[in-house]
Formats: sequence, structure tokens, C-alpha cells
Amino acid sequence: MLGQRRESPMHLLRFWPPAVCALVTACAAACAAHRFFSVPRQEYRDVRRRLEPVLLEPRGRPPVECLAAKWDLPTPIVLRSRVARWPSIGEMSNRFVLAGMNTQRFSDRLADSGLILWESVGHEHGHELRGPPRRAGYVFPRVVLDGLGRTHLFWAEADTTGDASVGDAIGHQESLWWSMRLDSGTWTKPARLLKGLDVNWRSATLLRGNDLRSIVVAVTSRDSAEPPALSYLHFNGAVWDRRRIPQSVGGLYPSVAQDSSGRLFVAFVAGAGGAGTHDANSHDANSVFLIRSDDTGRTWREPILLSRSGSLQAYETSIVWTPQALHVVWAQDRTGSQTPDAVREIRSFDGGNHWTAPNDLKAPAGFSRLRVAADRCGAIHVVFEDWGGRIPGHVDYAQLGATWSSVSHLFSEMPALDPTLMVDDGGALHLVFVVATTPGNVLRSMQSTMRVSP
Repeated sequence: MLGQRRESPMHLLRFWPPAVCALVTACAAACAAHRFFSVPRQEYRDVRRRLEPVLLEPRGRPPVECLAAKWDLPTPIVLRSRVARWPSIGEMSNRFVLAGMNTQRFSDRLADSGLILWESVGHEHGHELRGPPRRAGYVFPRVVLDGLGRTHLFWAEADTTGDASVGDAIGHQESLWWSMRLDSGTWTKPARLLKGLDVNWRSATLLRGNDLRSIVVAVTSRDSAEPPALSYLHFNGAVWDRRRIPQSVGGLYPSVAQDSSGRLFVAFVAGAGGAGTHDANSHDANSVFLIRSDDTGRTWREPILLSRSGSLQAYETSIVWTPQALHVVWAQDRTGSQTPDAVREIRSFDGGNHWTAPNDLKAPAGFSRLRVAADRCGAIHVVFEDWGGRIPGHVDYAQLGATWSSVSHLFSEMPALDPTLMVDDGGALHLVFVVATTPGNVLRSMQSTMRVSP
């Protein structure tokens, strides 16, 4: 159905080797319908119309160019002969935590895959952490660190049997879970945040709020026979709140950003006739929308249509706020082949009211797993998997300052996949990815850093 395009099996299961190629204070009663559980208290140190995109010429200052920097030579993450697939990185005050799934093959039993949690403080080599009490299996674990030193772990669970494979679990996510590691090293009891017929956790997004203790989650889910829509979950440091984002029917690939004033922005894709109304007769697939909240997600403005796709679909949206501009970046199909062949960027200098014309980076056809981050100078960095008809593929990299750089293979001698990218509090970029080593094509986790300065 238009506006609900799901990732194809090959896109979801691309793998080496290719075995299957404010706190709530005003009125407790008014919030009870949304508050569904809390954690122990700790001390702390509908509108109808859709707007068309409004284009403008850039009037803001271009990003300040950082001094030329390169990625460090990659080093292995020591995980006792294990690997962190689909890695996630959390960082706070020079403390890093990595989360991932320990699996080599999609045919591996989910029960045997296990959770990877790895911690590094400062420049130490790092060590593995013990996770929460084991449940039915951790699918796509992700991690966020808050300003109190707590580690928040999120994962999906699958509606499968005990003998299900990792591949089966990836295709049948039906609930979202959370647990928090306290300073004492103990974990809170795992709590289910979301349950439905379908939870698309792989394309969801996490954000630590400006106050360093709140966490925002945006995820596509379906809890009835109705089409999927976006769910918004907010943790204020003690209590979780869940709401549906209005006019987001058919929404996929949500991404969240927060500006310096605390406003929240969610970018996502949906059929242009379908977002909010779900018009199955709309001849449009995966257009790009933006929706904004000025009150931490309690209410949302009407969606703004940033890019009407028609038959040319958009994928993997990312939204990034910098002091210079608000950027939306996504993978774009420009040929009608139903695979992306460009990284497209647009920006707004006035909080999302007006947007520049698209700025495209030509990329290898069929690239995937686009990851985006902004450095302290306001430049945009992107990494993605480049398969280019080869097995295995490579991790490619490009940077957008005043203009796009060319696309380059990172560590071209290393067959690589599963890149993830983040910027730490000090402004350095961190890349974690997986390489296929010989003999035996065993997967290993690697890391690299780029330190940038004005």
C-alpha cells in the first residue's frame, strides 16, 4: 500500500556472509492516561491541511570549516571473540557504552545470540558489562547515557518461538523494552514500553534531551488492523509518557532533533496523500515530512511536506540541529529503480518554516544504512554501506561543509558493514562498524575516531 513501503527482505537482511542475501506537575489526573509506569525517584545534580514546502535561498552563514582531519586507523573492540552487530553508541562525559547483538549469521538461533554491552572510560581499552536479567532475546539493542551517569538500554522482542533464528526475529518485532543501569551497577526491572502487531524498532530513533536527563523515542508501530503510525515516548528522568504523533499514518524512518530552545522536530517519510489521512489511492511513495512540537511532545503542529516523492522514493531520514541551521538528510531514489542513488540534504535557518532547495550527493546505487552526524563546526558527516554489487561491501564516507566532498571508501582494505556514527561531548566523531576477517569470514567489531577543531 502506498505510503507504507517496507524495507525489502534483502534490505533488512543484508549481511556477510549472505546466508539470506518541565516534569509533569499540573494535574496528575490529566496525565494518568499517558503515564504508564515510573522508576524510583532519585536526586538529580489536529489540524487538517498539509503545508507544501516553501523554498528559499540560503541566507545564513555557511558552516565554519574545521581544520582538515582524517579518521584514525581502526582498532578492534575486544569482545571475547564476539561481535556487536547493528551497533549503538552512547556517550556522556568521556564515558562510552556500546550495545549490539552477538551473532555471526542470520541462521543463528536468537536464544544463542546474546546481548553485547561494552564500556570504555577515557582512553582505556574497555570492558564488557553484564546486561539486565535475560528475557526472550535482545533484538536491535540501543543505548543512551544521561547526565546522572545512568545507562538506558532499549531493545525489541520478537513474536517467535524459542528456536527462532535471528533472521526470523528481525522480521517479527512486536514489543519494545527498556531497562536502566544505576550508578550501583544494578539494572531496573525490564519494562515494556510498547506492544503491537508490528514494531519497526530498527528504523526508530533515540535522543537525549538538552537537560541531559530526558530521553525521547520515536518509533513506527501498529497495534491493530489499522495502518502503522508514529509513537512518541518521553522519559523525564523518572516517568515514561507515550503518545501517538498525529497525522503520521504510514510514517516510517522517524528521526528526532531538539534545538537550543527545546523545540522537538521529527522528520519521517510517508505517502504525500497518506500522512494523517492514509489515502490509499495516492500515487506517491515515501515523501519526506517534518512535524514540530513546542511543548515536549504534548501537542504537535501540522506536518510540513518537505519533499514530494511521487514515484521517486525517499528512505532513511535523519534530522540534525546545529547552531547554524536545521538539516534534514535522507537517501533518495532519483531514477525510479526503488533503490537510493543520492544522499539529499535540505536546511532551514528559521526553525523549519522555510527550506533550501535540495543539495544532492551522488552515491553508489543501492547504498543502505545511512548514518548522519554534525560536528562542532556545523559540518554534516555521513557514512553508509556501499555494496555496489560486491559481497562483502564497504563503509563509505562523505562530508558536507560549504559543498559536498566526494564519496570515499573508508579503510578500503577492510570488507565492512553495520556502520554507526556519533559525536561526543568534546566534538570528536566516533565510528563503529563490523569487518569480515579471514580465515573463516568471522565478523569483528572495529572503531575509529575523527577529531575536528575550528
